[in-house]
Amino acid sequence: MAGTRIPHRRPKSPTAALSALQLEALQLIKDGRVRYVSVPGRPGQGSYRTADGATVPTRVVLTLHNERLIKHGDRQHNGPEWFEPVGATMQGDQVLRRGAAGAAKTAKKKEDRARVAAARAAAALLPPPEVDVVPLVAQVPGAGRVWVLSVPPVELLNANDRRIWQAKRPLVENLRAIGKKLATAARIPRLRAAHIFYVVHLNTHASKGDPANWYDSAKALLDGIVDAGALPDDSDGYVIGPDPRTGPRFPLSGGRLSIVIIELPEGIPA
Repeated sequence: MAGTRIPHRRPKSPTAALSALQLEALQLIKDGRVRYVSVPGRPGQGSYRTADGATVPTRVVLTLHNERLIKHGDRQHNGPEWFEPVGATMQGDQVLRRGAAGAAKTAKKKEDRARVAAARAAAALLPPPEVDVVPLVAQVPGAGRVWVLSVPPVELLNANDRRIWQAKRPLVENLRAIGKKLATAARIPRLRAAHIFYVVHLNTHASKGDPANWYDSAKALLDGIVDAGALPDDSDGYVIGPDPRTGPRFPLSGGRLSIVIIELPEGIPA
């Protein structure tokens, strides 16, 4: 028995059931003033319960992709990149103000990033801060040769940074590449073992600081030093540290680092 051919039906456009106010909000997406629009779902699409026990209809998120309006499932959202029409309670002028506020916040973020980049460029022209290695060497029994690697003024990893790991990954890769470059330029031979210190140069305007917050930066730099072949590995069989210390201040927001490598010719002490 031959099968029955079912004609292809094109899905309805998500804009078919939108109000004039919601269509106005979608125009803001096309203008680049907001990125998403959240609209109430159609009846029968389900609902979810909030923390206070209220039942809220499922919402549908609309956004543009390659000049085409597409539809996502329900999402929790906030921030200026979102616009959520609330029917007749929000007038057209309020829509425009909210979209303009999001655009203003985005512009401010770009200005802040440009200002930080300019500050780092100016700091790169200054001589690197001095590090007194004498008290550090005095703390290491059987110390051998010493190298000081001054990290250029770049964005560092800090324990107070709450960004997710995907956002931090480029910083880790950059610091690791810098560690390898500095160790190669210093021509550090392959060491049997070493005691590593990282010296934090806080901003001159900082009242206090916790150098342990920069441990992730020091770890990424140490990985780069291992990549350069200066150490067989960064495990406890070859490395003591990195241990945090505070050094002379430096006029750069976010601080600056120096890595001190002290050779242990006899290996890690028992």
